[in-house]
Amino acid sequence: MLLSTGEVASLSRVSEREVHRWIEERGLLAERVNGLSRVHAAEFLEWATLLGISVDPLIFSVLNGDTQAALSSALEAGGVLHGVAAEEPAAVFAAAIETLPLPDSIDRQSLEAVLAAHAAYGLLPVGDGIAVLHPRRPVVLPGGPSLIRLCLLDVPSHALASDRLIDTLFLVIAPTVSAWLHLLARLLGVLRDPALVELLRARAETDAIKGAVRQLEAALLDARP
Repeated sequence: MLLSTGEVASLSRVSEREVHRWIEERGLLAERVNGLSRVHAAEFLEWATLLGISVDPLIFSVLNGDTQAALSSALEAGGVLHGVAAEEPAAVFAAAIETLPLPDSIDRQSLEAVLAAHAAYGLLPVGDGIAVLHPRRPVVLPGGPSLIRLCLLDVPSHALASDRLIDTLFLVIAPTVSAWLHLLARLLGVLRDPALVELLRARAETDAIKGAVRQLEAALLDARP
């Protein structure tokens, strides 16, 4: 979805002039449509996350509406995988999907190949050793469930991101691109919370992590106008 500079300003709670400065000086990608600057919603979300710029929770409904699967439900379905001993992307993804609850119609080797290609394109680090799949390469399995698998690595990996160590990886899988972006938007929203990050750093119990995500998602939804 394309956003006007005014919509970006509203979602960021800054002036439209500041948004134009972001485009001209800070690397926010935009394209010209009928002579006006337009920003892709997914790219804006990625850019804001990398720069630590706060985005209004309204981005969730702007991106995809309110009829998608809940973040907490997708994490409940996908599960938390403690003690991942792998460091190379292929081995991490193989461990991640080995016990992932997928329909019998889904070929796990093909999914593993898709994820490996995704890693080659680049993951999106969000700080504190945490990374998520890149918003420009959604992992979509038509007819399948919405799943988020959290992988907690035993040893930080250099191979998952080119410029930093990663030891916590969220894999997002959904039946449509819209659902995938919806889940990613909510995930990036809750990962701004220091208490959740601390639970991830401490390798907290699965129920504690899921409970924190559930509460944070509810708070984000309550904050919408």
